[in-house]
Amino acid sequence: MIQHFPADAPWYLERAMAAARVAIDLRRVDRGDSVPNSLEEYSALVVLGGPASAAQESNGYPSLEAEMRLFVEAHGDNKPALGVCLGAQALARAAGARVYPGTAGKEIGWGKMRVTPEAAAKGPLARVGDELTVLHWHGDTFDLPEGAKLLASSDAYPNQAFQWGSCLGLQPHLEVDSLDGVRAFIEAFPEEAELAEGGADAILSATPEAIRRSEPGRLIVLAGWAHSIGAEQSVSLT
Repeated sequence: MIQHFPADAPWYLERAMAAARVAIDLRRVDRGDSVPNSLEEYSALVVLGGPASAAQESNGYPSLEAEMRLFVEAHGDNKPALGVCLGAQALARAAGARVYPGTAGKEIGWGKMRVTPEAAAKGPLARVGDELTVLHWHGDTFDLPEGAKLLASSDAYPNQAFQWGSCLGLQPHLEVDSLDGVRAFIEAFPEEAELAEGGADAILSATPEAIRRSEPGRLIVLAGWAHSIGAEQSVSLT
């Protein structure tokens, strides 16, 4: 699991992995940790968000190119991989798609993500229903990679979630499941928080109900993803 920035922490993902008995090798590249050269010793990959851009390496993190190579490796070896926000954009680039500043402006705060009928019936978003309440916090967006399946969209940006082989990209932050997590984003990006309708106060006041509404989808998508890795590990050990 690769973390780029303090506020973009694993949050619920860490607990989901623990419940599934999946050990995490957390690499804090913001603190100087290196990125593995290969996934050979790992069963899965997670790349979290961050304030940099995946549009080009010069605007991103020094590790971004290595992270994209890991996504390509995961796809080629059919290993589960998850990209969140910046991670989803890096996954899109790794799959050959364009990443660029969104023309609709920054998408900030709680909102809806509509699930495609196909995704609601089969795949990582199956059984979540027609839409999910999610925390949006991004300015860049991406084209859908060739050969990928679109899973969900929002009013502002059509490509919110996609599946590229064994790799799942989630533009919004399904992992944020607490008031502390939302406060961390607001404190880290106060100017961006004010871009939401009603500003930071509106985001905070909406958080308790939004977390309640988002919980079923978070359990299905993230806990389901973590447990699928745990199940694969159990099979490989028997």
